[in-house]
Amino acid sequence: MYKKNSSFLLSGLLLLILTGCSSVGPSMLQGNRISYNQAVQKANNEELLLNLVRLKYRDIPFFLEVGSISNQMQFTNGLGGAGSFQAYTDPSYDLASSFGYTEKPTVSYSPLQGDEFIRQMLTPISLDTLHLVAHSGWSMERLMRICVQRMNGLRNASSASGPTPSYTPKFEKFSLGTKIMRQLQKSDELDLSYVKFKGQPALAMILHDEGENSEQVRRLKETFNLNPEKNQFIFTMGSQASSPDFIQIQTRSLMGVLHLLSNAVEVPKPDQEAGKVTMTKGANNEKFDWNKVTGDFLHIKSQKSKPDDRSVIYVKYRNMWFYIDDSDLNSKSTLSMLSQLYYLQAGKSSRPAPIMTLSLD
Repeated sequence: MYKKNSSFLLSGLLLLILTGCSSVGPSMLQGNRISYNQAVQKANNEELLLNLVRLKYRDIPFFLEVGSISNQMQFTNGLGGAGSFQAYTDPSYDLASSFGYTEKPTVSYSPLQGDEFIRQMLTPISLDTLHLVAHSGWSMERLMRICVQRMNGLRNASSASGPTPSYTPKFEKFSLGTKIMRQLQKSDELDLSYVKFKGQPALAMILHDEGENSEQVRRLKETFNLNPEKNQFIFTMGSQASSPDFIQIQTRSLMGVLHLLSNAVEVPKPDQEAGKVTMTKGANNEKFDWNKVTGDFLHIKSQKSKPDDRSVIYVKYRNMWFYIDDSDLNSKSTLSMLSQLYYLQAGKSSRPAPIMTLSLD
C-alpha cells in the first residue's frame, strides 16, 4: 500500500514538472521578443539623439546598426526525494524539484559607413520620399520645414543644412507659407498627388478653393509666387528659372536635415561661453534664438543630472544629459518622422557584413 502511494506521488510530481517546462518555453519566447524589440527601438532613438548633439558640437556623427540578435536558452529540471520507512510507523517522504534556465544572447553590430552610405546621406531627399511621407499622415508644415530648404525662391534656413551658421538665416516667409499649407491640408483643400505631365508621372500640389478657405488658398499662392488662375502646380527639382506655373523645390539631404535639427539642442551656458558651439548672431551682433526655426517641432533639453522618468529618451554626452520630455508630443513626432526619413534615405544602401559580435553571457 505504501509503495503504491509513493509511486503515484512521484509520478504526479514528475508530470507536473514536465508540463511546466512545456508551457514555460512559449511564454519566455514572447517575453524575450518584446524585450529585445523595446531595447532595439530605444537604442535607435538614443543614437539619433546622440548624433544630433554631436552635430551641434561639430563632432563627427556615427551610426551603428544592430545586424542580428540570436539567443540560446537552455532549460534544466530535476527531481529528488528521500523517504523513511520504519516498522510500526507511517512512512515519511521528502520530495524536491528544481527548474532553471540559462540565456546566452549574441548581438552583431554593423557600422554604417563607406561610399554608398555617405552618398545616401548627402543625396537630396527625393520627391517620391516627400510624397510617401506626406501620405503617411504627417503634417505638411512639419515635412516642408524639415526637408525643404528653398521653394520658389523662398529660403527656409538653407544655411542650416550644414554646420550651424554664424549669421541669421532667412525663414519667416517660408514658415508662414507652410502654416497655410497645414491649414489647407487639415480641411482637405490641399493634396500632393501624381499626375501626368508631358506623358510622364509628376508630383503636383493640388488646391481646392471652392470652400470656406478660399482666402487661405489665395494667400498661399501669393506667398509662393504661384499663378492665381491655377490650382495644380507641378513640383520641379533643381535651380532652373522659376515659373508661377510650377513649384521649384530644393530639398535637404538627410545629413542636412540632421544639421538643421541639431540646432534644437539646448547647449549648456558654460559650453557656449567656452566657444564649443557656433553662436549665430544678427546684423546688430545680437544672439539669434534658434527656437524661432526649430521650436515648433523639436526641443532637446540639457541638464547636469540624469533625467527622471518624465523623459522619453536621453543620452549622456560631454558630461551632460540631453533629453526630450515625454510630454513634448511635437518633439516626439519629429523624432519619429526623422527615424522614417533615415530608413527611407540611408536604408537604400546595402549593409556591410557585421564586424562586431558581442556574446552577452
